[in-house]
Order: sequence, then structure tokens, then C-alpha cells
Amino acid sequence: MLLVTSFRNLRKYSVALILLLVGVFSLVYVGLSLWAQTRLPSDGVLLTEYLAAGLHVATDFDPKEGILAPGDEIVSIDGLTVREWGERAWQNATGPGWQLGETIVYQVRRAQTVFDVPVTLRVFPVERLLLVRFGVYAMVITVLLVGCYMVLRHPEEVASRLIFVMALCLTLILLLHFQVMTLVIPPLFIIENILKFLARALLFSAILHFFLIFPVDKMTAPALAKNLLWLHLVNPVLSLLCGLALGDTPLRMWLLASQVSAWLGLAMLIGGVVSIIHTATTVQKPAVVGQIRWIAWGAAISILPYLVFTGLPELLWGRAILTIEITAFFLVAMPISVAIAVARYRLFDVDTLVVQTFAYLLFALVLLGGYFLLKTVLRGLLPLLFDRANETHITFIATLIIVSVFWVLRAPVSVFARRLIYRDVLDAPRLLQQMTGKLTSALRLDQLNALLIHDLPDQMVAERGVLMVLSEDGGSLVSSADDSAMPSASMLPIHPGITAWLAQGGAPVLYSASPDWASHDLLNLMEQRHIELAVLLRVGERVVGLWGLGPRKGRLSYTTAEVRLIETLALQAALAVENVQLLQRMQADQRNLEEEVQRRTTAMINDRNRLNAILQNMADALLVTDPSGRIQLANPAIERLVRLALRSLLGQDMTEVLPLPKLSEALTLAKANPGMIHTFDVPMVASCLSGSNGVALTEYMLRVSATALGDGSAVIFILRDITHEVEVDRMKSEFISAVSHELRTPLTSIVGFAKLIMRAFERSIKPALPCNDEELQRVVEQIDHNLGIMVAEGEHLTTIINDVLDISALDAGTLVWNDGPCDLRALAQDMVAESRALTDAKGLALVTDFEAAALRLNADCERIRQVLGNLISNAIKFTEYGKITVTLRPLAPGTVHHGWDVPDTGAALVMVKDTGSGITVEGLRHIFQRFHQTVDAFHGKPKGTGLGLAICYEIITHYGGKIWVESTVGQGSSFYFTLPLTE
Repeated sequence: MLLVTSFRNLRKYSVALILLLVGVFSLVYVGLSLWAQTRLPSDGVLLTEYLAAGLHVATDFDPKEGILAPGDEIVSIDGLTVREWGERAWQNATGPGWQLGETIVYQVRRAQTVFDVPVTLRVFPVERLLLVRFGVYAMVITVLLVGCYMVLRHPEEVASRLIFVMALCLTLILLLHFQVMTLVIPPLFIIENILKFLARALLFSAILHFFLIFPVDKMTAPALAKNLLWLHLVNPVLSLLCGLALGDTPLRMWLLASQVSAWLGLAMLIGGVVSIIHTATTVQKPAVVGQIRWIAWGAAISILPYLVFTGLPELLWGRAILTIEITAFFLVAMPISVAIAVARYRLFDVDTLVVQTFAYLLFALVLLGGYFLLKTVLRGLLPLLFDRANETHITFIATLIIVSVFWVLRAPVSVFARRLIYRDVLDAPRLLQQMTGKLTSALRLDQLNALLIHDLPDQMVAERGVLMVLSEDGGSLVSSADDSAMPSASMLPIHPGITAWLAQGGAPVLYSASPDWASHDLLNLMEQRHIELAVLLRVGERVVGLWGLGPRKGRLSYTTAEVRLIETLALQAALAVENVQLLQRMQADQRNLEEEVQRRTTAMINDRNRLNAILQNMADALLVTDPSGRIQLANPAIERLVRLALRSLLGQDMTEVLPLPKLSEALTLAKANPGMIHTFDVPMVASCLSGSNGVALTEYMLRVSATALGDGSAVIFILRDITHEVEVDRMKSEFISAVSHELRTPLTSIVGFAKLIMRAFERSIKPALPCNDEELQRVVEQIDHNLGIMVAEGEHLTTIINDVLDISALDAGTLVWNDGPCDLRALAQDMVAESRALTDAKGLALVTDFEAAALRLNADCERIRQVLGNLISNAIKFTEYGKITVTLRPLAPGTVHHGWDVPDTGAALVMVKDTGSGITVEGLRHIFQRFHQTVDAFHGKPKGTGLGLAICYEIITHYGGKIWVESTVGQGSSFYFTLPLTE
């Protein structure tokens, strides 16, 4: 699956794909070449390929024959020198045509002695080739795998492509460096030499190119960066030009070109080394220094084994400890270390690795010197103790002592390695225990800042850190310290910076090796605050903050172990931050609660003072009692009412202080219905001082309002003296009644005489007038019309006076109720019949919907007719078109209609519905109030006196019924009333 994904990514990068295909074809050719050579006649030895210095035997696969030995120089073959054989190949001459089993003569130089050696050609022993060259093949396979991995996994990186190029070139050089005899096929000899030349030239140019762009791109000028690819042509082109200019034969030209290519390659290698040294000394980023250290470590591991075990022993003693075929295996460290540097994998462990490698290498060299020194000492000491010294015993004792020394000193050496290059040794368990205890006990944000920003970085030899916590709105992370110096870097939005981070797992982020998914906001924050290592503080999946640590001192980097330690501490830090924030919220809530309590206490005191002021200056008497009726609170107005001191009232029974019969009833009703207001008018007789200093009894009228609190803990009574108001109402009612009576008598006469005049005018005067006089006829019509208006308005005024008299009689309680049996159905039919003339005149339909059975009432029939007449006349008055419907329905006993309980004798429901203008919501609130005039929704003109519906309400209420209305503006109104029936 990983390989399929890598190939899908590779399709986007054509250069990487082309390089991969070139590498595949090159390796296929080399494989086919090796396969062909193993089937050609061979001398059974491996030869070096550098023709300018001649051919030397590298390895003899059959040393038992003792014909050729490693180091022998082959001067000529079958009478021709090596140079002549090379010239023949370049001149496209035919091969020698040797066959298996044929014996040819080699002229060999060994230790300045030249002699002829007969060599029988045979099949090359492939099975021994793999064994002898195991190190070379292992290195080749490793280099190729690393190159392919980098170009597949990181095709967008130019450095990855260069790694692949270098891996391919190094593979070709190693595979073609020691070859079997290829003189048999001259074209194969030429092709392999060309491949070696090109691979060597491209290897050095790729190394220089790599160091110019990695780990920091030094080609800042766009023109240089664009033309950097031409660098790869410098070596082969200059080399070939020098060879063509100075060589006289094709072979000579090629040898000169190879030498020039080698020197140019060495110059490019030196230039690359200078470039990376310059980067290491100028760039301050720990990640860049870590990448350079990885490369240096790989180069040292690759070269040191050759120098120690092959190069230096050959130079000093003339014989290598290990052959180059074996030491070539250590070259695998170079491509691996370079790939790690490019991919930034475990980048920050290189410091420890480098230091420990060199420390253990020095330790090994010391132990090796000690081993040889110990053997020398033992050779001189053992003969003194024993008769003779056995070399095997000496070797065994020296080895045992050296191994014991290594085992004893390995821990101090490890500590020494970790302390090298000024790196302090961190005692992780102690630090973790110490910081965990401090974080657990931290209860303030400034304590956390001191621990995470100052103390811990100091112990890790790092610069000051930063701590950011979640903002109050939860939309960003804000700095926990005072950052007025850099306000722009004191906030990090949750979206998208932290969201993208969480989507990747929330692992710590190193600024010097920042991942591709890191958001711009996060990187800007890390740059501005000098954060090298950023760690998310999380409790579960919830982010509570961010902890950043500055760079290590001495351009050192955080190792994986240190990052894991910081991750462990981050868990404790997250809990500490959450605890601190929780404590801050609790303290803030406590302060808010205290402020709220103080505010409400002040408000309560103000309200109490205001209430006391209201109670003290209240004109009405106020009593507050407990449920049993004992007085708990009273205002000064009660003193004037009962003639007793206020303090003597508290705790007394209310009925003893005010012996009014309805007060007990009001107390009972209030307790039974908490929240409802019950009002009674109660007469009270109290004593007062007369003018002669005597005592007189005066009657007062009190309006008592009683209500109980919702929890039933107290009952409030308000007593208001309405004696004057009652007297005024009585006088008003008497005045209105007297005026109405005085008006009705002359009005009756005026209406009566107007009717007589109208009848006499119709019967005697109008027929006697001439019909042909138009002017006279107009006058007659006007008189007739005016007399009709006088009669109608007189009757209307009579109705108004009757309504006023009825209201006055109702208020005074003097209205005469002539109750008796009557049929509500018959009364409704009569009123409908009387109203048809009015509906016909307006073009309205009058519809009835009556039950067949009679509806028996015990009531004043005229008053019921008055209610029906008012409702029907109002419907006609406010309806311009449509119909008026009068409905009668019996109601079953025990049911509830519009909040009214139907008595056991049953009840009747009457509805008068019209299609008129309707009543507004505001009008519905006052519809049954006295003198309220309904406003026409279409014309806006008040109609009527406003007493008709009030009288209807009083009549229906008097007989224990209920009246109500439902209306929609523009659609009409429906008036309902219910009356109890008789059995």
C-alpha cells in the first residue's frame, strides 16, 4: 500500500520519475553485463580498472594454484601490453577470440621482478564472487534502497533526487570497479569505461549541487538557482575537452579525461565541504546544525573504518587488516545518514549519537592499544611465573582483562559521552518527580509561568519559554504573561492553527524541523516568540493551552528522550493549567457572587427604605397578618382608623382590633385562593369627638382588599375609606335619576305631540293641499321628514334616558325586578320579528337557529328582552353587508362553558353573530364598561351611548349567568351569554 501511494505521488514530479527510470535501465545493463562476463573465459582473478597505473590483481579466487597473487601487476597479456589491448578496443578491433581451456601467457611484475606466468582460462567462479565481495554488494543494495526510498517518498525535494543520483552513480562505480576480463569483448570494455567516467563525474557534481542547496539553499539569486543544473555538465565537458586537446590516441585521450575528471571531482568535493562548513558556522537553527551533524557522522563512520583497517595499515605495514571489499560495507552509513538528514527523521538525536560514537570509538582505540600493550607485558611476565608462556593463554588473558575493563567502564564512558560538547546530563526521573510535585502544588498562573517559562528551561539549558492558555471565549490561545512588548505574538487562533495540529495527532512541533501541515499562524508565533519546541496542553481531547520552549544553548537540539520527557510533563502541565483556570473561574464567580450579593443587598435596603417610605405615607390603611389572622405589620394610617397606637396592634388578632364581620370571610377566601384579590365594601361604625367634646358614633364605608401570598405565609389587607366616594356616588345617582325623571316627562309630551301633529298633518292638512304646486310639495315633504326625525330622535333620547335610569337604579339597588316564569325561546323569536324591519332596510339577512323545546327561565322578561334587543340592534348597527345569526342552545348540567359552571338545573346559551366590522383587541378589553363607545373599524365613528352592553352585563350577572364576546377585525363579532334554567 505504501509503495502504491508513493508511485501516485511520484506521477506529479516528472524529473523524479525520469531519474527512477534511468536508474532502472542502468542497473539492468550492469546486471546483464555481469551475467555475460561470468560466462566468458576468465583468469579467475579480480583486477583493478585504472589503466593509467596498469592492471593489478585484487583477489585470486583460487590461491591454491599460486600462479597470481594480490598486488601483482600484469604488464602484458599474450604478447600485448595492457595499453595496447586498450588501444585495440578503442580502435574497434576484433577481440582475441580466447576459448575456455586455452592457455595464455601473462607477463607479471612482482616486487620489481618481471616473469611470465601461463594462465589457463576457465569459467569465473560466481559463487566465490558473492562471498568475497559481500561488503560491496551489501553497500550497493543499501545505497539503492535508500535512493529509491527518498525519490519515492520525497519526490518534491531536490535533495532527495540528488540522493538518488548519487546512490546510482556510487552503485555503478562499485559494481564496475573490480571486473573480470572484458578484453574478450572490446565494445563491452568501452561501454563500461564510459559508464565509470560519467558516473564519477556525475557523482561529484551531484555532491556539490547537494551541498549548495542543503540543508540551506545558498543559491539566493534566482538566475543562479535556475542555471544550477548546468553545473553537472562542467566536469564531463571540461574533462573531455582536456583529453581531446592533450591526448594523441583514443585511449590516451580517455585516460587524460578520466584524470582531469578526478581532479575536478576532488575540487567539487572540497567546494561542497567548504559550503556545508560555512552553513554550519553561520546558520543558528538547531535543525540545520543537526542535519549537518548527521552528514558528518555518516562521513566519519564511512571513512574511518577504511582508514583504520585498510589505508593506514597498508601505508605503515604494507598489509591491510581488512580488505577494501569488507571496509566498503561501512559506506552504507553515508547514504543512510544523508537520507535521515533530508527526511528529518529522529533529527535531534544526532548530537547524542555523534558524541557517543566518537567516545566509544576513542574508547575502542584505547582498549585496542591496551590490548597489544597488555599482551607485551604478559609475554614478559608469564615466563617469570611459569616455565613457559603459551601465546593462546596470553591472548585469552589479555582479552578477558580488556573485556572486564570495558564492562566496568562502559557506564562512565556513556556519561562522559553525554557530557561532551557542553551538554548537561538531565536526570529525567528526578526532574520529572520534582516538576510534577511543583506543578501539582501550583495554584496561580504566575507560579505556572515561573515553572514552565523559567525554571524548567534553565534546567534543560534552554532559553526562556512561553505559556499560552485558552481565552475566555474559547476561540484562541492567549499568552499567560504580560506581553505588551509584542502584542501581535500574544494570541494564536484555534482555527485553523490548532485544528490542523490536532488533526495530525497533536505531536510536539519543532520549529527548526516544522512539518508541512504546520499553519502559518503557528509558525509566525514560534518565530516571533523564539519557540523551538511547541507542545499542546490537552486534557483528553480538549485543548487548554500551549507550552513553548526556546532553543537550546550552544545551538544544541532537543533529543527524542527530552521531547518525550517534555510530553510527559505537558500532561501534568495541562492538568495544572486546567486547575488554575478552574480556580480562577471559581474566584471570579465568588467575586461576582459577592458583588451580586452586595448589589442585591443594597437594592433590598433601598427597596425596604422605599417601601417603608411608601407605607409611612400611604393614605390607605395596611395590615399584614399571618394565616391565623394575627397582625404582623401595619402602617400609620391604621392608627387614624382604629384610634390605637401602632405598636399595640402587632401580634393582636385582626378581628379583635377590627370587629367587622366580612374580614374573617375575606381572610378565609384569600387563604383559599393565594394570589387572587378579594374586595369587599364593609360599613364600620367608629366613635369620634363632637363639637361639644362629647363622643359621637360615625358610620364609615371601608373598601377592603385581601390577598394571600403565593406560599400562604401571610395575608395582606388594604382598607380604604370610601365614605366620601360612596356619598358622592349616591348624590350623583340621585341627581342623574332626578334629572332623568324631569327630562322624561317633557320629552314624553314632546314625542306625543309630535306624533299627533304628524298624524293630523297626514290626515287633514296634506290631502287639502294642491298637488300641482311643486314648491308646496317640496315643503310638505320637508315637514313630513322633519316630523319623522323629531319622533325618532325623541324615542332615541327616551331610550338613552331609560338606560341612564336603569344604570342609576342598578347602582342604587332600586331597580325593580319583576321576576316570573318566561320562555327564552319565545322572547328571542319576538325580538327577531321586531328587528326584521331594520335588517330588511339595510339589506341584511337575519337567520335563527333555535332548539324546538322551550327554554324556561325565572326572570324579568322585559330585562331579558332588553338584553336581546341590545345585542341584536348592535349587530345590525355595525354590519353593512352579510347576515346576522341568532342561536339558542341548551347546556347540559355539570359542564363548563368559557369558565362558567352549568348548574344542576341546566342552562341556555344564546349567541348573536354578525359579519360586521369587528372589534379591536383594545376594544375587547373595555367592551362591557360603562360609557365605552365601540369604534367602527371601517368608518372610525363612535355609535351609541356606551351603556347598552354595560346594562346587559349587569342583567346577566344579576341572574347568575355569564356574557362574553369573540371578535376578529374585518370578519365580525359573536356575543354569547348564558342563563340558568328552571327545573
